[in-house]
Amino acid sequence: MEDSEGANFWVLATGLLASFAFVYLFNKSDKVGGRKQSYVRIRYLSFAFAFAFSFFLFLITFIYLSTPLPVLASSLAIRTTRVSSLSLSLLLYTSIVALRLNSDKGPHSEDPKGRRLHYDYGVCEKQGKRPYMEDRHVVHGMLGGESVTLYGVFDGHGGSQAAQYCKDKVGKALVNAVEFPQDPEQALTEAILTVDKNYLRDARKHNRDDGTTLILCMVQGDTVTCANVGDSRAVLVKCDGNVEPLSYDHKPNSDSEKARIEALGGKVVFWGVWRVEGILAVSRAIGDRMLKKFVSAQPDFVSANITADDTYMVMASDGLWDVMENDEVGRLCSKIKNAHKAAEYLAKEAYKRGSADNICVLVVDLRTGGDDADNEE
Repeated sequence: MEDSEGANFWVLATGLLASFAFVYLFNKSDKVGGRKQSYVRIRYLSFAFAFAFSFFLFLITFIYLSTPLPVLASSLAIRTTRVSSLSLSLLLYTSIVALRLNSDKGPHSEDPKGRRLHYDYGVCEKQGKRPYMEDRHVVHGMLGGESVTLYGVFDGHGGSQAAQYCKDKVGKALVNAVEFPQDPEQALTEAILTVDKNYLRDARKHNRDDGTTLILCMVQGDTVTCANVGDSRAVLVKCDGNVEPLSYDHKPNSDSEKARIEALGGKVVFWGVWRVEGILAVSRAIGDRMLKKFVSAQPDFVSANITADDTYMVMASDGLWDVMENDEVGRLCSKIKNAHKAAEYLAKEAYKRGSADNICVLVVDLRTGGDDADNEE
């Protein structure tokens, strides 16, 4: 083999092996965002290319080093370098595309399983100043084969197990609800109470005392039904930056919640903030088995028709709302033209303003999709 051909051979071999290692490690990642299912397959294609051509080069290297017919080996190696040039370019391209997809940047038009959504969304989560992350979010498209999209945010307290449980189970619980999809409020109520009951059973078995707030928005056509348990919050943002609340916080010191708790024999005590039994700063939640007598999982609802005047639906844990009012969130969002950038900006701004909690912001772009989702059923 001529020196130039040998050099080309070893450069390409090294490049392919390095790419193989990169793609192998990349495919080990389990990050999943809302991205097109066809592009997700690029990850596996890139891995297959890397494996096949790396194996081929190993084989040619072995032949080159051991064959008594150096002319044959040289001829094979020369042809291999030419074929490998194309394969290396394709491998690097698929790796770059897959890497961009794996960054979990939005906005997303599909859920993590590749199912079409009514509206694109962007999401940003920050651990913030807490030692661990207890917030979760979930997005489901085409639930139960119906033209229904579910967006949700969960703010765990005392641990992340309840929030994770809700993320994992609420979609299936909603599909299994008797009134799904014809009666959204009844279906969401059944799903939420079922998840709460099942998690409490699990919590007793494993001696867990954690809980989570919940905000779920179920979209059918141009109607959104928002279910709230706790103090996570959702708002509609209008074109002019004005907002329409989709939920109202469940705080222990509100007149109705305080009366309910005291009627059950509980107390609302001020300890930095108003708390149920001096412990929990929300009056409704999933889980919280030790306070379950007083801390209800019964959701409250707000429904709205989405119109051309609506631009975003912002859903977030109280890590955002502790430092920003609804009106300010609407004003800031009205200046941003991308759902993911809006979510990212709000989360970063909340952190800059001193939010001491985990922060999860999910922004739904109401200018996208809509009727298209119905047509794709």
